[in-house]
Amino acid sequence: MEHPDEHTLELFVLGAREAEPSRKKIEAHLRHCAGCRELVDRASAFYADLSAETDLVGGEQPLPSSSLPVRRGVAAIFRSPLAEAPLWPVPRGGMLRRFGRTHPVMSAGGGLALVSALAIGVATFVRHPARDVNMTQVIENSSESRLEAYGPAGARLWTMPVPHLATYVADEDALHRSCVEITDLEGDGLNDVVANLPMTAEEVACRNTVHVFGGDRREKFALRVGEAVTCRNRIYPDEFSVDAFCVGEFSSSGTKDIVVAANDLHSPSIVYRYDAAGRKVGSYRHFGQIKMMTRYLLTVTGRPLIVLTGVSDRDEAEPEAVVVGLDPSAITGDAESSFSGGFHLPVSAAEVFYVRIPQSAIAKELGERVGLSVARLARLPGGVNGFSLNVTGSPRNPGLYLEYIFRPDFTIVEVKSANPTKAVFDTLKLRGQLTGGFYDEYLRTVGGEIRYWDGAAWQASAVPVRH
Repeated sequence: MEHPDEHTLELFVLGAREAEPSRKKIEAHLRHCAGCRELVDRASAFYADLSAETDLVGGEQPLPSSSLPVRRGVAAIFRSPLAEAPLWPVPRGGMLRRFGRTHPVMSAGGGLALVSALAIGVATFVRHPARDVNMTQVIENSSESRLEAYGPAGARLWTMPVPHLATYVADEDALHRSCVEITDLEGDGLNDVVANLPMTAEEVACRNTVHVFGGDRREKFALRVGEAVTCRNRIYPDEFSVDAFCVGEFSSSGTKDIVVAANDLHSPSIVYRYDAAGRKVGSYRHFGQIKMMTRYLLTVTGRPLIVLTGVSDRDEAEPEAVVVGLDPSAITGDAESSFSGGFHLPVSAAEVFYVRIPQSAIAKELGERVGLSVARLARLPGGVNGFSLNVTGSPRNPGLYLEYIFRPDFTIVEVKSANPTKAVFDTLKLRGQLTGGFYDEYLRTVGGEIRYWDGAAWQASAVPVRH
């Protein structure tokens, strides 16, 4: 493979006219050559620091358009399974000496070339005094355990080490949720990074903090969730951790709020709402652990709901699998669930739906308690966004698997099963423990046993909680 010489790469980084005839060829080469990409990144970091030293511009100069094509075109989160071109920070002291030592292609004329390149760079910086620090992409680089933020055209704005990042990326994939979101919180056109990732050893242990970073890498604020709470005349210490979060426009202020679901080691759970500046707006308290799904638009009423799944510990001897639909715009002040409360707080107006998932006949015969997965969006016929969730048992009983599919108004569309579920049903039927047919009767019965809390009693039809 023929490599461009270092002087040509420097001119390419600086956007010099001399490099224009070779630009496309260089870009194609950078797609396949990690060594030259490293040189490009080092040179970019060097000139960015140099510009900061001379007060020509603040921060890092963006790379030329399309110099890192694999990082463009996705204004969202991208997880890199392999390390991309590593960033080698250049210390402010002795930058020129370090840069000269680390360039492998320097020749006798390299010094003159560097001086010329510096002159071109200074002219370039003077002509373009402003830089675009708006983040358009975030990479969870698990192989190097760091978070990376990029601006337009693949310009790297900052990197940040994250301990054990690979573990959290694996959790994201397994649980169908993200620990990182890029969004414009303040409505000023500049994106922020919201991340539930531990940045210190203490946070690794408790996982109770959500961080918000700007395009300049500085932390705008951190949300440390949890508190000691009293429920049913018992004091629960502050042992909360973040289960999930989501961001959305839940008011008419033109800014976005952050909603965080936090769980104690066993019970209770608290769903917090914070404004764009990190100030607490309110909370929803629930006795029993619940887990969050990212919000979606409930098309029937137009209210954006957050769907949470988990268990109610109202009857601690018989925990029940439940689904909760919360209106985040109504999470104001501290309030509690209408069904599973006990915090001596008013009932939360945010609780729109409260649904009980039945303990199936198979689970009862096997002596198992069913659990619920995190809810996921489901595209229904007609282009409507519903949601689905899985009912599972312990790993030793895969036959407990069922999938419930709901319409936006929380009515049940269908109950599906996996092959092992039917096999277990057939076995129990042969033993005389169950009767009837599987597809025609059992699944319909399971779906028909769902119950909806109206604020005072359980109902067989899908009704909202009345306040």
